[in-house]
Order: sequence, then structure tokens, then C-alpha cells
Amino acid sequence: MLYPDSLRIRPLPLAKRREPDSTGSMIRVGFLDKESRQDLTELARDGSAAHRLARRANALVLLDDGMSCEAIAKVLLLDDDTIRTWRRLYEEEGIEGLASFGYEGTACRLSDEQQDKLKVWITETLPRTTREVGAWIEKECGIEYQSRVWPDRAAAPAWHGASQAESGVAQARP
Repeated sequence: MLYPDSLRIRPLPLAKRREPDSTGSMIRVGFLDKESRQDLTELARDGSAAHRLARRANALVLLDDGMSCEAIAKVLLLDDDTIRTWRRLYEEEGIEGLASFGYEGTACRLSDEQQDKLKVWITETLPRTTREVGAWIEKECGIEYQSRVWPDRAAAPAWHGASQAESGVAQARP
């Protein structure tokens, strides 16, 4: 379907143009040098590397092989803009850019002594949930830790607050 103003704005459709429809910054096959490709491949295959970092490395190796951002995103169940962002991070900062996840945790609010007491308590009681740990910290140290809270219950993800059966998430048992 063609919109009437489409013909006026774009007299020649992209498919019939002689010039490319992309800029010179298009991702080309073989953009990685041999050493970088080897490093990323090893990182992608390294079972001890953080899963998120290994996925990013894997995506870049696939890009270097000539797979499109869209195809990689489909295989990895991501958005294609995410793949482009990872490529940009790698170009700008190397592997360090891939390894940064854009957030830093806050400083611990427990003193060294409180942390030592917490370690002893955890070793002795083996709490099953973070809520139990948070309740202990509040009771023993007077510090309240918040869990994720969605102000509008409708904005919470479907799995938040659902039972395992409702969410479709199965708990792994040893």
C-alpha cells in the first residue's frame, strides 16, 4: 500500500535506488582483528564467565561472521538495538565496555562487626529467602532493606507476586 504523500517525499523507492540505503557505518563482516576475535570466542565459550558477558561476546563473534543484528537478536531472544549497543560499546571501550552493565551497587550500610554477625547467623541458620535475611538485619541492626516495589501493581511484571504455578517458573531442586 502506498500513501499519497509517500510518492512525493520519496520519488524513488529504496529498492530502485542506485546508492545504498545505509551509511558508511554499516557493520561489515570481519570487523574484528584475529586477536580480538579469538579473545571474544574464548570469552563466549568460557563456562566460568558471567552469562551476560558471554552472550555479548557471542553476539559480536556472530556479527563478525556476517549475521545481521536482527538475526542475532532473534536467536538470543533480544532486541536488535541491544546488539547494536553492544557493538558500539565494544568499539568505544573494548571488552571493558562489554563487561560494564551500567550500574553500581550502593555501599554496604552494615559495619564490619554487623557483617561478621550476619555471616555467623547465615552459617548457623541457612535462611531460605532474602526476606528472612532482611528481617534479621532490620531486627538486629535497625537497618531496613527494601525489596523491589512497583508503586502501581498493574505495572509489575506478570511473574511478580505470582506463585510458581501461576508464573510458570519451576523451582530447581538439588
